[in-house]
Amino acid sequence: MIRLILILLLLVNVAASQPQKWVIEIDRCGFDKISDTRMKLLEGEVGTMEIGNNRGARVDEYNDSALGFKKGRGAPYCQSVATWSWLKAGHLPYPRTALANAPFDYAVRNGKRVSYVPERGDEMTWRYPNSWKGHKETVAKVLENGFVITVAGNVTGSSLSNDPVGGGVKLMRRGIYQKIGKMQMRGLVGFRRKK
Repeated sequence: MIRLILILLLLVNVAASQPQKWVIEIDRCGFDKISDTRMKLLEGEVGTMEIGNNRGARVDEYNDSALGFKKGRGAPYCQSVATWSWLKAGHLPYPRTALANAPFDYAVRNGKRVSYVPERGDEMTWRYPNSWKGHKETVAKVLENGFVITVAGNVTGSSLSNDPVGGGVKLMRRGIYQKIGKMQMRGLVGFRRKK
């Protein structure tokens, strides 16, 4: 009996650690146009590069819009660029934030769990184990075999957009279960108009 309980606990822990997709339903006319505009804005930011450490006029603008004031300058901006794009498009579907995991937490509390299938516009969320810190990227294109192209802010290294070396907004190829360093894939947040 104890052996059965231990096996069940192990299965529950494995299932809980699997990435999930949650959808935030938006009760707003014209949401599809807002979502399309947001993606065009994000894709237009590819090639924006930092000047210094998480700084530069455009990077500061991302953090200012995500926080609503000018105290976040120099902070990581992966979530800030996502928040900026929603605000510029005309509607932010979750509370204003610069924290990468906050929209995922909001979706778990207020959204609907759906099949783990990526779609254009989904936000991918990673998290360090036992931490609130993480990373956010937005799906720009869905590829075959569990891969996607993302628009990613605050990333360095090689990218698909042939940007100079250094931090910035880049196109990245990611697996939908892929870790980034020690960060685990937490899951996807999708958005759709409430029916």
